[in-house]
Amino acid sequence: MTPLRALGPALALLLLGACSSPTPVSDASVDLGADLGVDTATPAVMDASDDRFDSGVAALREGEIPRTFRDETLPEFRVDLGAADLASLLVEGSTARVPMTLRYLGGAYRGTIRQRLGNNSRCGALRQFRIDFPAPITFPDGYRTDRFETDRGRCYVLHEWLSVSVMRRVAEMHPELRLPFKYTNVVAIYFNDALYHVETLTEDVGRDLGQRIEGTRNVSFYENGCYLAETTGFIGEFCRTFDRARLSSMLDIPVYLQWSATVMALAPGDNYPDRPYNWVLMRNDDTGVARPLGDDWDEVPALEPDAQADPFTPAHPSGDLQRHFTSLLTEPDLRERYVAALGDARRAMDPAVTLPRLAMKYAQVRALLGRVPGLPLTLEQYDNLYDVHGEVPRFFRERYDFLGGATGLGDAGVTR
Repeated sequence: MTPLRALGPALALLLLGACSSPTPVSDASVDLGADLGVDTATPAVMDASDDRFDSGVAALREGEIPRTFRDETLPEFRVDLGAADLASLLVEGSTARVPMTLRYLGGAYRGTIRQRLGNNSRCGALRQFRIDFPAPITFPDGYRTDRFETDRGRCYVLHEWLSVSVMRRVAEMHPELRLPFKYTNVVAIYFNDALYHVETLTEDVGRDLGQRIEGTRNVSFYENGCYLAETTGFIGEFCRTFDRARLSSMLDIPVYLQWSATVMALAPGDNYPDRPYNWVLMRNDDTGVARPLGDDWDEVPALEPDAQADPFTPAHPSGDLQRHFTSLLTEPDLRERYVAALGDARRAMDPAVTLPRLAMKYAQVRALLGRVPGLPLTLEQYDNLYDVHGEVPRFFRERYDFLGGATGLGDAGVTR
């Protein structure tokens, strides 16, 4: 576990009191309730294919984020399942897919739940999950899906939400780019009304996401890009192509540069393009053009963040696996565009905007974290991470200053 510098918890309590009460509340009052017109008193148990719950309550405008994934909300997933099924679900390495009912947004939805495996991140004995429904559901906030995924990360429950919120703000600066990002929030998980954990909640990488970003369901996803990729087909050719003219027919270069600059501004510890993996290449099969998508950002920023990490050079290069990034930055016009994109990322990371949002989200989850059984981190350690003088706010302040030099927008840092 990363060593954390000890800070006085009184500072955290002062901050939390100024923001909002950390007392846990029901999902009906946090993110749903009267403003969605949902009757939460007696939820009806329905199959996912039931038309009564497929019409939705809130109609989303184009580009509008459903309340499930808005910063000001904290969803509660109350999962009901049999005692034997719960025991089977929580066995280390279990592949059991067990029946459950998810109570959420005033309804109760039948489906299955299983562990998500294959992730090196650990948080004691706590697990991470995938919830599946037999058919897509349109929830009362307008969000439509047939799957939810949760991620325990390394117990650092706000890292991925925070970093994706920066990418989302950059996307809002440039709607013409349709910058890809996964909907992300934090969710309180209950099994049979007993609190289990507070984890990252992410949008599933699939055709629904492709439809939202690309406007088509005819999409292909290449996990980790060129890392351990096949040598045939589109991905094989892409991984061998570094000529700008040819590459421009395969990769949306403006989006790639904007996205890469945002990731590198956040000083990732374990993600592309700083490392060769932990990302997704999403190809629109109608146009043949691919764009990058962030994935597995539980170490963004890095667990021991370096506010002076070089945003122009991968810290962990691996042959040709990051060559698209390094070769494009040798082109003067593209490097200029990348520097401008770093400036956008810096503005999105502005502590005056980012840190109040972090304080709000931490206030939502702090008391809950103190009740999670078997959580390896203490509340004091979480305060040392997320409170106003914690490691993460300190990184954002220092990184903001440093990037000012890298982009010509400030006095600190490096100029390229």
